[in-house]
Amino acid sequence: MRLREWYLSEFHPGTANFAFDEMMGFVARGSTSSEGAVFKRLLEFREQDPKSQLTHAALAGWFRLQGDPQHALFLLQQAPKLDALHQDPFFLATRVEVLIDLGEFERATEVMKSWPKPHSGYSFWRCRGIVNDEVLQDFQTAITDYSRALAAPPGKTDWPMMERKAHCLVLAQRTAEAAEFRKKAKVVEKLMERDVHQRMRRILTELQRPEGLLEMCDFYRKLGRTRELESWQR
Repeated sequence: MRLREWYLSEFHPGTANFAFDEMMGFVARGSTSSEGAVFKRLLEFREQDPKSQLTHAALAGWFRLQGDPQHALFLLQQAPKLDALHQDPFFLATRVEVLIDLGEFERATEVMKSWPKPHSGYSFWRCRGIVNDEVLQDFQTAITDYSRALAAPPGKTDWPMMERKAHCLVLAQRTAEAAEFRKKAKVVEKLMERDVHQRMRRILTELQRPEGLLEMCDFYRKLGRTRELESWQR
């Protein structure tokens, strides 16, 4: 059951959080739809904790994903101003991606320069890769940055970033590597398709059926997620 919840929290967060959203009043009692719950939840969290950069960044990130980076930037500007040592990494990452969406490349580069040390983690390497790729056109460094981001657990499912790395490999005249890496990206992209996850959800309603659990193992094996693979195998 814990592994089931782990899967749902990553790939079907609306399903994983439905009971919580109902309890907190973000969806109506007895409702079968969670439409709008994410926005209500993020808005409430920001209002309850306005001094946190994280709550502002989460709401801004939601608007960015809805295709409104201009309003996302407005929300980020409402966040508390903290010194460099106390900047939230998720806040900085959201700011960098919003600025790049808006074509504000110089400002995005400045945010990366102000990122507090130690420089580590998926968000940092992903954002530095994007800046080196799209802004500075330092493709060799971007390849290294993307590789570090892809090695982190969130990177295992980030096939668009895999495509970014493949594109940089082409521009760095490493075409054979690019072709091989694009094949890997295509495998991950197919694993993220809706019908695959509809099947996974059906499997998770029959946890006593070994054949289904073997399919879960195969899913995580193809993703290169060894911790989940070994846990499902046990």
